[in-house]
Formats: sequence, C-alpha cells, structure tokens
Amino acid sequence: MLEPLGQKPMMAAHFLPQLVCFVLAAYWGGGDWVTTMPPMPAPRDMGLYLPQGERISCLMIGFQLYELVACIPCPRLRGPINELLGHHLIVLLLSFLCYYGQAFHWYAPAFMGMAEISSIPLSFVDLFKQFPALREPLSVTNEAVRTVFAILFLIFRGFYWPFCSIWFWGDTLAMLASPTPAVGTPVIAVFLVCNVLMTFLQWYWASLIVKALVQMAKGDPRAKEA
Repeated sequence: MLEPLGQKPMMAAHFLPQLVCFVLAAYWGGGDWVTTMPPMPAPRDMGLYLPQGERISCLMIGFQLYELVACIPCPRLRGPINELLGHHLIVLLLSFLCYYGQAFHWYAPAFMGMAEISSIPLSFVDLFKQFPALREPLSVTNEAVRTVFAILFLIFRGFYWPFCSIWFWGDTLAMLASPTPAVGTPVIAVFLVCNVLMTFLQWYWASLIVKALVQMAKGDPRAKEA
C-alpha cells in the first residue's frame, strides 16, 4: 500500500517533519494560549517577556527555515502562485523579531499555535493529494481528514484569526500612542503590515475551502480534487 510513496520521495519525506512541527506548534502554542497565558488587562504590554512566546517563536524559526529549504528542490511546496513561499518568509521574519527582539510574545501562541491546529489534518490532506493511489485503500481516512481540516481551518483561521487580529491591532495602536512604546516603531510597522497580509491570505485559503464545500454540496466531482 505504501509503494506509491517511492514515486515522489521528496514529498513523502516532507510529510513527517511537517506533521511533527504542526503537532508541536498546536500543542505548545495552542495549549499555552488556552491554559498558561498570564492574565493581562488591555492594553497589554507587547514588549513583555513570556516563555510561551519565546518557545513557539523559536520552534517557528526552525520550522520555517526547513520549509524554505524544502521549497528549493520542490516547486509544489511553493504553492500555485508562490503563496506558500511568501507565507514561510513572513512567518520566519515575524518569528525572528518575536524571538530575538522580544516583541509581541503575548500574541505569538495565538497566531503561531492556535492557527496550526488546522494544519495537522492538512498534512494528511496534502499527502493524499500528492499520492492519489492512497485514496482508494484509505478512502474513509481521506474523506475524514478533508472534512476535519475544512472545519478546523474555517474556525481557527477563517474566524478566530481575525478576532485575534482585532485585539492585536487594539493593543498595538495603544502602544503606539504611548510616549515610550515597549517595541520599536519599525518592528511595530512590520507586524502590522504582515498581519494584514497574513489575514488576507487566511481569507483567500478559506474562500477556496468554501468553494470546494459548495461544489461538494452540488455533487460536482471537482470537489474531490480541491
């Protein structure tokens, strides 16, 4: 059953490290965001050191460097319009500033951890896309991970991400209004611009999922390839 993996060894080898990083990000980042973040009334101190933010940003630096290196020999990992490449570069930049500049540790577990919960089933969705021969013997698993991914993505990236962005902008604008911002203005500008870009990217991907769901509801066979 696993013979098809030998047809694309690069993609097959990429699956496991990616899955491990997704699980760690969801467990550390998402778990910290839900259970261990200290209470901090708004406006929050965006220059405050928090081990939760340091840990998840450190993980993301290593993960995004791995993804960027993997993109070199494998165009499929860059995305149809290089959107995945842009995503990796932005996340690497923000993770670097968060880890080395002690910036926005409070929000790092939300954006780098909670959002990755949907990426765990996504890794299996990508595996089945790259190796169609696995779909027939594992048809139930294939449909299950596609459904779970669509639901989790729309929840955590389509809806929860924008809510976190609203809180983020409120705290950041309040910090900018302070006579002594806890984070440098150039770093703040980078985070604000990247947040807008990443939010539009989440909505772009969410629109593709909604389109596939509509096709599925209409019985369109193209939905199985979305």
